[in-house]
Amino acid sequence: ANSCSERPLRPAAGAQPPPLLIMPRVRDADTEDEPPSQRRRTHTKGTIVRIKLRNFMSYTSAELTADPGKLNCIIGPNGTGKSSIVCAMCVGLGGPIKATERGDAIGGCVHDGVDENGVKPTEGSVETELFEGSGAGRNLVVRLDFNTDNKEKWFMDGEPSSKKKVKEKMASMNIQVDNPLQFLPQDKVGAFSNMSPVALLKETERAIGPDVCAQHEELVVADKELKSMKQSAAGEEKSLVELEKQNEVLYADVERWNKYQANLKELERCEGKKLWLAYDAERGEYDRLNDEWKSKKADMKEAEAEKKALTDKVLPLKERVASAKRSLASSTESVKKNEAEMAAAVERSEKEDDAAEEAKAGLHKVDKALKKLTDTVGELERRIEGDEEELRVEEQKVSVAYGGDVAAAKKAAADEVRSARQELEAREDDLANYELGEHEGRVRSIEDQIAGLGDPMRLKQVEAAKMNSAVPHVGKWVYEQVGGGSKEAAEAKVLGPMLLYLDLPDKGHQKLAVQAFPARTLTSFLARDEGTRDQLQDELKRRGPQTRITVFRNRAKTFSPSPNRPSSADMKRFGVTAWLDEALRIRDDLRGEVLAFLKQQMGVDTYLLATPAAVGKIDALQQFLQQSGMTGVTVLTPERVYRFGRSKYGARAATSSSSLPQRHRHAACFSVVVDTSRKKELEGQLKEARKGLELKRKERQAVERDVGQLQQKLDAAKGRQVELNNNTVRLNRLAARIDQAKKRLDPARESVAGFNADAQKEGYRRRLCDAHQRSLDSLQKAAAAVKRHEAALTKLALVRVGLAAAEAQLAEAEGNTDELDERIARLRRGAGGA
Repeated sequence: ANSCSERPLRPAAGAQPPPLLIMPRVRDADTEDEPPSQRRRTHTKGTIVRIKLRNFMSYTSAELTADPGKLNCIIGPNGTGKSSIVCAMCVGLGGPIKATERGDAIGGCVHDGVDENGVKPTEGSVETELFEGSGAGRNLVVRLDFNTDNKEKWFMDGEPSSKKKVKEKMASMNIQVDNPLQFLPQDKVGAFSNMSPVALLKETERAIGPDVCAQHEELVVADKELKSMKQSAAGEEKSLVELEKQNEVLYADVERWNKYQANLKELERCEGKKLWLAYDAERGEYDRLNDEWKSKKADMKEAEAEKKALTDKVLPLKERVASAKRSLASSTESVKKNEAEMAAAVERSEKEDDAAEEAKAGLHKVDKALKKLTDTVGELERRIEGDEEELRVEEQKVSVAYGGDVAAAKKAAADEVRSARQELEAREDDLANYELGEHEGRVRSIEDQIAGLGDPMRLKQVEAAKMNSAVPHVGKWVYEQVGGGSKEAAEAKVLGPMLLYLDLPDKGHQKLAVQAFPARTLTSFLARDEGTRDQLQDELKRRGPQTRITVFRNRAKTFSPSPNRPSSADMKRFGVTAWLDEALRIRDDLRGEVLAFLKQQMGVDTYLLATPAAVGKIDALQQFLQQSGMTGVTVLTPERVYRFGRSKYGARAATSSSSLPQRHRHAACFSVVVDTSRKKELEGQLKEARKGLELKRKERQAVERDVGQLQQKLDAAKGRQVELNNNTVRLNRLAARIDQAKKRLDPARESVAGFNADAQKEGYRRRLCDAHQRSLDSLQKAAAAVKRHEAALTKLALVRVGLAAAEAQLAEAEGNTDELDERIARLRRGAGGA
């Protein structure tokens, strides 16, 4: 960092830390006298040649470059940012933030302060340049962007990358920020000194290079394998000794087995002698059973002879039964045939009856058609006569009402309607010149202006709109969509903009408070539940990025300042008038919630409001606050702004800074007042506007009366014209109806004259006679079929009686045969057993 003198480091805004001293390496004695052109000024591959910081820890902006060939040192008192640079080296090359003992999340590295606009930064970056990291003659630039939400974005040589790829690249250049032999932060020195020899050797090998470490690992693995093989050989030798002992015990078991086999052979020899003795006993039993078998065989032959004689008797009976069954089937078939002929004859007779009915229906249809034609002619004649009479009566009425000239009456009615309409339209055009909208709008506008002059809330809305033009639109949306047109319902879910709920009665406090409140906080909205916050954020997204409104969700409902905070009364001797949260006037029902929100967003409980007298006593005030245990306090005076704090690093020394009050666009947001001269001027304008509106309203009422009278005149003329038209239309309708009836009458008379009813009936009469004759023939055939059916039924009954007798005889003979079969079977079983 030898070139830091060209680009000095910038700590937090307003802070004044001691300067950092850059100590170059002392030259070697051998190279002291060498000219600069011959001295070696090169870097090793992977050496850091440049580091650039933005909003990183204690720095808002800094850039350091290393002098090649030299030992670069950074020297300075505690709290000046040395450890911040070391931390940036580790984090910027993919190392864990925990390795520096400076926190456990990257979001904590964002600079804790405010910029020149009073805005606290929410993101930062670290850019590191490594010598020939991208190849010969090409340096590698690694950049890390981060924010307070612990989000990280990595870039290598300007291209998007990832932390994993950055770590892989560092490993390829043997850069190990987690190895104390390469990178040793001051907070890790104690742990480094307590490392075991084995761990120290391992880290040393890693620092030398991956090959040495890999070879060491291979030796460790080989040593473990050798120990395992020795243990296995010892186990095998022990198993061999055990097996030899077991073999000696088994010799006795073999001797007992051989003796057992000899005893088995002797037992088999004795079993052979036992079979001869059994044979002699069984031979005598065989001779007895053979004699018994021969006796039963003779009985069986006798039973078979009886069965043959009985079988010869059964065969004729079976033939008789079969013949009877054939006769029964033939008779049954004859009966079914006769039944079918009877059914067919009856069906033909019914069809002929249907045909006769159709012929009768045809005769009736002819009579009905003739009657319909004659009725149509009579109806038309009666209708024509009635319509002609009605037409004569109506013509007489119209002639009497309009003097006999209907056409002239219609023309006069049309002229009257046209004249009345022209007069009405002309007067309606005059009415357009007496519109009251412009005058009423002017009156409302002046009334709104006067109301706004006397309404501090409305004046605050104007001030909020000056800070952010989107505030009125978002506020209207909250009132209509979230609150449904109710201010109370809207406030139950959303508070905003926050300026509307903050009042400072003291004029001196008003000017001081502007330095504490960012415009972003005063124009923000506070959602009182999660659902409303999501709904409002969705609406802001829909409106687009130009709507720069901030929505917060603060879960705290009560406010409590720091327990170490002294009272403003105790600091009155230093020129202090009040803490900012004490000076604010807020509605009682909202005070706790609003102050809790302001404490979270801007630390409202850390601002002191003071008079110019505090400038000369500022050191004493700072010492008093330190003794009370209160840090991070901002003192607002009319001439300067003082900030008391403590360094986040090293020994956490006390710090202080001061600056001139800044000019803000919202300087008048807390000092809204009523303009009485403007109010008096507007009241005069309102009086004149109301007088003009009343005069215009009277003139319009006179024109409206004329329009109403002309409208009545037009309606009366239209009524007379409609009545005349209705009478004319009725006469024309009657004449047209008579003409249509006459046109239908002649064809109807011709249809009656041409309708030959006798000729049409003659055909239906012939069809009726033929149907009756065919039905009679069918009935005669049905009677003959009935006689044949009765004879077949008699024959069928006789056959069934004969079949029943034959089946009874056959059943008796078969029963006797079954008894003989059972007897023969018993004899065979007895013979078989013998």
